[in-house]
This record gives sequence, C-alpha cells and structure tokens, in this order.
Amino acid sequence: MMSPAKTLIPVTALALVAQLTVAIADGIPRYNLEPLCRGIAQQGGMSLLPNQGPRKDYRSCITSELKVRYQLVKLWPTFKTSNKVNCLGENSAGGLPSYTGLLSCLQMAKEAGKMFGQ
Repeated sequence: MMSPAKTLIPVTALALVAQLTVAIADGIPRYNLEPLCRGIAQQGGMSLLPNQGPRKDYRSCITSELKVRYQLVKLWPTFKTSNKVNCLGENSAGGLPSYTGLLSCLQMAKEAGKMFGQ
C-alpha cells in the first residue's frame, strides 16, 4: 500500500507542470538571435543578392526575425495554448530557436486544427 505522501507527489508534480505550461504559453519568448543569425551569415546569408557580406546578412537576419516577432505579438492571442506549448518545445529542440520557426509552427497547427475541426 502506498503512503499518502507518495500518492501526493505525482499529483503535486502534475499540478506544477500544468501551471508551468500555461505560464510558458502566456508570453512570447525572448530569443537570443545572435547565434542563429551569425550561423546564417557564415553559411552564405539569407539572400542571393550581390554584395551581401556576412555583416549585412547578419543585420538582415536580425531585422527579419524582429519583424516576425512583431507579427507574433499581434497574433499570439489567436493561437491555442496547447499549440503554443507544443510549438515552443519543438522550436527550441534544435538549439537555435527562431521567431520564424515558431510562427510557422503555430500557423501550421492552426490550419491543421481547421482541417480536422478542432
């Protein structure tokens, strides 16, 4: 027979995880874009335009990501909490999260929900 304390631990842990999940999904994360954009710039950049050196590519990446973050700020309330939690996890799993990846995931999840009537 399990003691009441041992039974209470999983229930308490579940309650804490549920609260953490809601807290995570309540706000748009703040990503450090420097490693992502440095990597993009070092690999040849974001565009095929001539005279785009690593410095311009880096700045273009930062600017692009911040524009996408601005879109996320406007659209954030329209996404389901469960999709936010899933997409936040997926987007961070690779090590270099981006606002573009997060927005894409959320938009796909929203469209999938429409297709399946959710």
